[in-house]
Amino acid sequence: MDADTESRRLSPIAVKSDGGYIDLLNGPQDHGWCSGYTCQLRISTFWATVATGHHYDIYMTSTNPQRTRLYLRSHDDTKAVRVALYYHSPQRLDVFSDGVYIMPTNAEIDNDGNYALNVC
Repeated sequence: MDADTESRRLSPIAVKSDGGYIDLLNGPQDHGWCSGYTCQLRISTFWATVATGHHYDIYMTSTNPQRTRLYLRSHDDTKAVRVALYYHSPQRLDVFSDGVYIMPTNAEIDNDGNYALNVC
């Protein structure tokens, strides 16, 4: 979803299951016009098969995109998977689900409207 989605390569993406299996995702092939190294264009779409009711860790070999969208397709609405998306550098993440902002569990908004981190 970033502006450089076709020119920056994110893959391989590692999807590790709670059962210890790792799936390395490379994404689609080059769809540039010259079929050469200088104009490689790849969309950043990766398809993985997962089982509901399990936990998955996702690792990217590149810098994580600013915007990431995850879909669980063809499932019953009562089913879910738990996903941990790892980042190389710490930063604040804003999470939305169906367009609704999900408040972080490790912070509160103070009287000035700023985030106050809950330090353990």
